[in-house]
Amino acid sequence: MWQDAQGVFWFGTIQGLFSFNEKKNEWHQWKNIPNNNASLSGDMIFSLCPDAKQPDKYLWVGTNGTGLNRFEYATGKCIRYTEADGLPNNVVYSMLNDNAGNLWLSTNNGLSCMLSGKDFRNFTTDDGLPGNEFNRFEKLKLSSDELLFGGVAGGTIFNPAEILKQNPAPNLVLTGLSIYNKPATHTTDSTIIQAPIGYANTITLPHNKNMFTLEFAALESSPANKKQYAYRLLGFDNNWIPNGAKNAATYTNLPHGSYTFQVKGAGSDGVWNEQGASINIIILPAWYQTWWFKLAVLLAVAGGLYALYRYRLRQQLKLLTVRNRIAADLHDEIGSTLSSIALSSTVIQNKLNGSAPEVNTLLNQISTNTNNMMEAMSDIVWTINTKNDRFDNVINRMRAFAIEILEPKDCLVHFNASEQLNNLTLDMAQRKNLYLLFKETINNAAKYSHCQNVWIDITMNGSNKLMLKIKDDGVGFATHATVGSNGKSEAFGGNGLASMRKRAHELEGTVTINSEINKGTEVVLEFKI
Repeated sequence: MWQDAQGVFWFGTIQGLFSFNEKKNEWHQWKNIPNNNASLSGDMIFSLCPDAKQPDKYLWVGTNGTGLNRFEYATGKCIRYTEADGLPNNVVYSMLNDNAGNLWLSTNNGLSCMLSGKDFRNFTTDDGLPGNEFNRFEKLKLSSDELLFGGVAGGTIFNPAEILKQNPAPNLVLTGLSIYNKPATHTTDSTIIQAPIGYANTITLPHNKNMFTLEFAALESSPANKKQYAYRLLGFDNNWIPNGAKNAATYTNLPHGSYTFQVKGAGSDGVWNEQGASINIIILPAWYQTWWFKLAVLLAVAGGLYALYRYRLRQQLKLLTVRNRIAADLHDEIGSTLSSIALSSTVIQNKLNGSAPEVNTLLNQISTNTNNMMEAMSDIVWTINTKNDRFDNVINRMRAFAIEILEPKDCLVHFNASEQLNNLTLDMAQRKNLYLLFKETINNAAKYSHCQNVWIDITMNGSNKLMLKIKDDGVGFATHATVGSNGKSEAFGGNGLASMRKRAHELEGTVTINSEINKGTEVVLEFKI
């Protein structure tokens, strides 16, 4: 029981909390109300104690197994505290206030001090108590301001101010190193660590020993379970890792590199040593991870690529030399021989002077075939010659051929080539097929279209497509009738259409022919370069 300043009596019973106002002859009772957290946590009350700082507002109520309650006189509402809030045990036998206004409680698991009305600091046999289990009603505040609590194993007297005096943060030291769970020291593994772990600055580990454990300790005499630790590995961990009372940290399969291990800790008073202890850790790379090996591989790859480049360059130079030699041989040997044949045929015709018509016919055929062969030979020599690989040379030859063929027919040539084509380079096959398709189209226009104008446009369609467009204003033809009954393209003469399609196919492009009667003809070639 307890009597407050107004003379009201308060009783803790096994049926809840009672008050009796003698002046008014009034009784009141408060009990636990299920599902109401503002009611008493339990009905069996072991202890009562007024609040040291607000005795006219709050009364502390200790229960048997349901924790501690802060009871408000005016409303009868309670705030509950249990083991979940830091109380060492939910049985509160006795309570006393010290001179600093802290509330001390005896429990079934040691003594507890409630600091500032919210935080608990607990004491057990680890801190020097004779036992953890205390008794009901056995409490006393001495004239010396010391507190006395009686328990099953004896009484405990202490000065709260001394007990609560906060000790400084403990020093932290590293105490051990294990590699793959095998202890390592400077005497057994001098290549890894050169001094005792507490004095060493660096641990150097080979790449195949990158699983290790570091042990550490807070230098304080309090029990191990009262201490707390946190650690991190700079270069690997982003944040501190709480470790509780465990004084070891293990890392496995760390990649090679440089790290710094840091550990901090707190003693039983909860004061953290933020500086803690640290040590540098180096994981050496495997030989194939070293910079010199990577440099050697890089140099080897670069050397191989350069050798391949030089080889391909030599092969290309050889090919260019062969092409130029073939072009020269064709021009000098076969070209001169065909010229001689044509000249001889002409001389024979002049000497016969029409006296042998059947011979003249053969000589005319020889002369015609020889001239055609010389023209084809000229195209082949031009195609093979490496100096014609630049596209501006292709354009010049196409322009010259069109003028040579069409102007004698009184046909005006409109030739347009985009300037961005001047530095374009085509391979020999592309250049040959483009030129011969162009030549076929111009010949057809000269022979069959009876046109007055021919428009030639060579442009780029996008970044990698070349487009050749040849249009005339001639008689045209019906596109569905381009192939005659003999299977030949009448509008293009002989096998002209098939030849054009074949060349477009070799260019991996498309050729489109648009024509109408009396509206001219348009041929469009498009292919990737």
